[in-house]
Amino acid sequence: MIFSKFIGILFILFLAFELQAQEKKRATILPLITFYSTLQEGEVYNWWSENDSLGEMKVLSEKFHALLAEKPLSRWQYLPLKDLQKSSDPEWQISHMVDEKKLALAKLKGAVLVITGDVRVVPSPLIVEGVRITQRLEVLRLKNSEKIGESLKIFDLPKHQYQQMLLSSDNHSKEFVQSAFFDLHEKIELYKTDKEHAQARLVLTGVIPDFHLTSLRQKIQARLPQIKSIQTVSLEREQVILLVDGVTSERLSRTLVEILWKGLRTQVVSTDSNQVVFDVQLKSSVH
Repeated sequence: MIFSKFIGILFILFLAFELQAQEKKRATILPLITFYSTLQEGEVYNWWSENDSLGEMKVLSEKFHALLAEKPLSRWQYLPLKDLQKSSDPEWQISHMVDEKKLALAKLKGAVLVITGDVRVVPSPLIVEGVRITQRLEVLRLKNSEKIGESLKIFDLPKHQYQQMLLSSDNHSKEFVQSAFFDLHEKIELYKTDKEHAQARLVLTGVIPDFHLTSLRQKIQARLPQIKSIQTVSLEREQVILLVDGVTSERLSRTLVEILWKGLRTQVVSTDSNQVVFDVQLKSSVH
């Protein structure tokens, strides 16, 4: 009996460890969303607003973030609002934060993507004494500041349904959040992190005959079979730029050094997170 209980405890601990490990593997999304209301006296609630606020926009914000957690993504996790609010430094307390600032905060928080935008509550033009809720959101990628998705959703509700939505976790609340984020969730799930979808620019400097350029591409492809494609971005007399899909710049750089280039003098000039600069010269042209 005692032994079986011990085994049961070990099994529970194992499951907890596995769940924690899976959680760590999931990339983080930083939600930076502002809530506005023009009802009555008007109200604005940002993610860094005072926690003791009792306004409707604070309630809507908390409900919004709580329901996001109820609809998890397979490979992503949202940074909890309480963790985000720990960034109380005035440097980040900006109502109209530019994208560069949002991405800097994302980097500080270890996030890969940022969901940014606003939720606005205004009188409905369609329902007498009703409420219109508009969500205008977009997803930004930390690397290259790329926009990978956007969503615009508009809801018109009778005033009593809006009040009910604020007071309880009814179907209107869940439909409001889930449908507004459905489009974005599809785009996020399809989006691949850099580790899953590596890509590098290969900048070749020097005068390279077509024969050697073709040979170079073939040798790279043979050494790195995981490469999906090598596309020519720019072709000039003394510079060729290739986009190599399926490999990181670091791995590409190491491979270029390992390959024996017959008839050529080669050198990796520089390597960064996105690009490799590779100088190629015919041996006969080197003095």
